[in-house]
Amino acid sequence: MLTKLLLLSYLLGPVFADQAPLRIPSWKEGKDLNAALDCVREKIPGLQITTPADLNYKTKAAPFNLRLSPHPSFIVSPISVAQISETVHCAYINGGTVSAKSGGHSYAAYGLSADIVIEMAGLNNITVDNADQTALVQTGNRLGNVAEALYKHGKRALPHGSCPYVGSGGHTLYGGFGYYSRFGGLMADVVISAEVVLADGNVVNASATSHKDLFYAIRGGGPSFGLVTTWKFRTLEAANMTISYFITFKRPLSAEAATNAYLIWQRVCGPFPEPSDNLATAVVFSPAEEEGTVHMRFQGNWYGPKEDADAWLNPFMYNLQVAGLTPILNATAHDDWLDGLRVFADNKSLDTPMPDTPDNFFAKSLITMDASPAWLIRNWVNYMAKEG
Repeated sequence: MLTKLLLLSYLLGPVFADQAPLRIPSWKEGKDLNAALDCVREKIPGLQITTPADLNYKTKAAPFNLRLSPHPSFIVSPISVAQISETVHCAYINGGTVSAKSGGHSYAAYGLSADIVIEMAGLNNITVDNADQTALVQTGNRLGNVAEALYKHGKRALPHGSCPYVGSGGHTLYGGFGYYSRFGGLMADVVISAEVVLADGNVVNASATSHKDLFYAIRGGGPSFGLVTTWKFRTLEAANMTISYFITFKRPLSAEAATNAYLIWQRVCGPFPEPSDNLATAVVFSPAEEEGTVHMRFQGNWYGPKEDADAWLNPFMYNLQVAGLTPILNATAHDDWLDGLRVFADNKSLDTPMPDTPDNFFAKSLITMDASPAWLIRNWVNYMAKEG
């Protein structure tokens, strides 16, 4: 399996708006963002445009991750693909960079990182074709709304992440996945085609038979190659039964105990004797007050009958007990797919008309295809237990 690492960097600088008419500073020779703004205003009458001179600019430019302070030159809020195409073309002929904000939930505020931000919230149509079980999803939709719409139209689903506030645009572009991914793969794996605005403003449809290189690139390559306005997905059948489970411990674990628990988990969630697509499992660590210890829990879903879930959970619990641990199992059966999704959305509504509550954090996502050796896990857990 080919693993790709996409590194993105961006230059952020202060924007001053104390003069009229508004002049937008440029950091790249040949770039004229004032001309880009004038072009957008001329080409798209009535388009909502937010500049640093507007009172709502701070709210519009606020990232989910408060550790960052992006300052786009202006933000547009289109309601059609044609408006997006014109905006991108204006940026193209005037040397400006463009980013699309789908949900605004990325670790590094990528959707707000360019000179010109295209806010995708106005493109929020979802169309489900029950005949061929496909769905057209515009990228202004967040995952929670996508999940609700698909389930209500034929009990369909996608292998997306658990946070309902994440945007369907970036989540798919960057290879997002979730608890249903052991069964259904990445979000990028179920893409049939995409409507894409290219860097010069032209609009194309990319698929396995048309613009094949672009189709390959956008499924995991992020927004480097175009701005996706609509995905066409091959939907999956939603599980009839979801068993959500949490395995916790009464008190924090020592580094050695947590290491042993992790190694047991790693062993039983692999071939046991063969992998099951019905299993979704994760381990979560958090700091403990006492140095040298960590809080630890296992969580996830089993998609299928409770007796099948028990056939995996009971041996896991037994192995933890044999290792001298005292695990506590809390499992709940859901015959409604959406109820199972809400469990890992903090039991909140999946309807997300407003942005998520901001946070302050640093995070990375890494993937390994192989089991980790005991010494590596031990060093990792020891570091967490001592450094937090």
